[in-house]
Amino acid sequence: MSVSVDIRLHTGAFSLDASFQSDAGATAILGASGAGKTLTLRAIAGLQTPLEGKILQRGVTLYNSEQRIDLPARRRNVGYLFQDYALFPHLTVAENIAFGLKGREQADQRESVSRMVDLLRLHGLEDRHPAGLSGGERQRVALGRALAPHPDLLLLDEPFSALDAPNRDSLVEEFIALREAIDVPMILVTHDIGEAYALAEHLVVMGGGRVLQSGPRAEVFHRPASPDVARLVGVQNIFNDVRGGSPVVVGVRAADMLVTSGPEPDATLNQTIDRGTQLLGRFTTDHGDQLVAELDRSRFANLMPGSRWRVEAREGTSLVWPASLGI
Repeated sequence: MSVSVDIRLHTGAFSLDASFQSDAGATAILGASGAGKTLTLRAIAGLQTPLEGKILQRGVTLYNSEQRIDLPARRRNVGYLFQDYALFPHLTVAENIAFGLKGREQADQRESVSRMVDLLRLHGLEDRHPAGLSGGERQRVALGRALAPHPDLLLLDEPFSALDAPNRDSLVEEFIALREAIDVPMILVTHDIGEAYALAEHLVVMGGGRVLQSGPRAEVFHRPASPDVARLVGVQNIFNDVRGGSPVVVGVRAADMLVTSGPEPDATLNQTIDRGTQLLGRFTTDHGDQLVAELDRSRFANLMPGSRWRVEAREGTSLVWPASLGI
């Protein structure tokens, strides 16, 4: 896939200034609520018109304000999976999937619907209405509707947010396998770094209506360009420090914090958080910094609030930014 976005638009009091490009088969737009992720997706789909800029996909101009090009959504050949799936309640599963195929030969419609039913494991559900489906089944129907017309690009807006944790994890795994079968480039909007990392090769991190960083997922994940990006890619500890005589901002992941009970303790344990597969400790250092560290359950089974520990970053794991970027 080759997609290039460089747009500005305003809606109410919110301003969007988004610029990125990606040649990856799957791109994830990552950010907190209100970052401008969905607005960017809608502009690519042709559902929201920018004030200025340009959008290109595989060399085709979808929007260019200078050239006065603005292809309507129906001509962009883009599949869109909405956050709430937006299925038609009065239509059956088969009719929902076929909705985007209007105007095509009946035989072609039947073939496309049959392919989606096979691909998305919807056998036996063709005559059901959305009200009679589970959340995961509704998602697969919506995905089938988006894919049935053979789009050049698939847009996914928080596709797993409406599902509970077990279904979400299962469907993420299914979707990874599905990508190989459908061979359609996609752009995924999410606030979950785990989903973004699992499903996409390229990450676009957004905040406050602008792109904070864009690049290959490993680069963005391991070398975030700022503290704001670091928070969004799962760096829990961000604090001020002095390195080489100069003030800096330092970031360390919880898994990279070393907690020991040796001499010269410098932090007090405030709370332990047991997540089943992970035990976390929240500490306050003698300098007043709040730190989160992943604990070895076998060594720290009886940690007590108020106990004293030495907490430091493992060698070579710290991320360092200029103090001018702020905490």
